[in-house]
This record gives sequence, C-alpha cells and structure tokens, in this order.
Amino acid sequence: MDALHLAAFRKRRHWLIMRAIKSCETDARQYRGFHVGCAVLGWDKTHGYRMFSAGNRKPENHAKRECAERRALEKAKIAGIARVIAIVVYGPNQDDDFTRIHRSVLHPCGFCRRIASLHLDDGGPIYKDTIYVGVSTEGALEQLTYQDIMEIHGVPTLPQLITKRVAQDGCTVVHALSELQSLDPWRMLDFRNTSGLDEKTLEEAWTEWLADFEVKQPTRLDPL
Repeated sequence: MDALHLAAFRKRRHWLIMRAIKSCETDARQYRGFHVGCAVLGWDKTHGYRMFSAGNRKPENHAKRECAERRALEKAKIAGIARVIAIVVYGPNQDDDFTRIHRSVLHPCGFCRRIASLHLDDGGPIYKDTIYVGVSTEGALEQLTYQDIMEIHGVPTLPQLITKRVAQDGCTVVHALSELQSLDPWRMLDFRNTSGLDEKTLEEAWTEWLADFEVKQPTRLDPL
C-alpha cells in the first residue's frame, strides 16, 4: 500500500475503531441481538480521506441480511470513493459461516468475501492490500489485509451462496440471486448470464453444503 495511505490509516485507526463501536451500539438492528458495527476509510482525489460507518441490519428472521461492511461501503460508493484504504469491524465473535474457522475476531462473511473478491483483481475500490481490522466485544484485535483473509477462508462459489441463503431463510433461488446482486454496492455481481447456475449445479452445491454443515432440510430449487 502507498505510504501516504498507510500513514493516513494509522493516524485515524483509533477513530475508525470508535466509529465502528458507536455504529454497533446505535445503528445495528439484528433480531438475534448479534450487533456489528463497521467503519470504512476511503480516499478519492477530490475529497481526500473520509470515513463512513454503519451497523448491520436483519430485524427479523426472514428479512434481508445487510452486513455492516456492505452498508458502510454503500455510503462510500455513493460519496464517490475511489479506493477503500481500511475496513474496521466491531462485534461479537463467531465461527466463519462457510469454513467454520474460528478466529479471535469476526472476519468478513462468505457473502462479503465473494463480493470483495470481484474487486481485488478488477480495479478496486477494494484491493488485496486493503486493511481489515477486527475488534471483538471481548477486547481482541486483529489486523490483516484482504489478501490474508482470502488465503485463510477462500471464497464461496455462487451456488454455495445461493443454497445457503435458501436454506437459512426459505427463499427461492431467484430471490437469492436478486438479493446477492443488490448487496454489492458497486454492482459487480451480474446475474444476467446464469448459464452456469442450472438446477443440476445448484442441486450438487446443495448436497455438498448439506454434507459440510450437516443440515437436513428439503431443497427448494426454482427453474432459472
């Protein structure tokens, strides 16, 4: 990362953490009480460095899940941010929703990793050296890059994401596709060409997901 960007992050790290904590306490709405706050440090040539923050949203079980990172990134996108320097997340810890890997702090979920992966090699605004800082409600702190996170967890496939969404909330596949696209602030997920997401592919992914997570419930597959 450019030395100026790195210096700007170090200067603002404390305030980013404070904003993430405040967003967790005042902006998060989650029916299980799993509240998460996020603060994003972005940069563009016109305005320089700016911070954006948000809490997660899922007010009821079948409502659309809006991660704190994605809500904060949406604000950054609307403001015209060209590069995301750092993302700071504060909240309770839990195992990764796909890999079940346990870390001392909360890492980006599979949905957020999938979206971020599309930006890493395609001109940003999230890059491999974008900094991720996780802070747990228990006081643990971990600082990595998005490259580190991808190496730890990998990136779920689209069929895996879709079948997980269907399994969790009982929605249709078409609804899951539409929701995934709407959750990407920079709209890099494009489902107009769904030739690789036929019922056979989804059925195989569903079977794999069931084997991995030992969840037994009926499939609901819609023709695309």
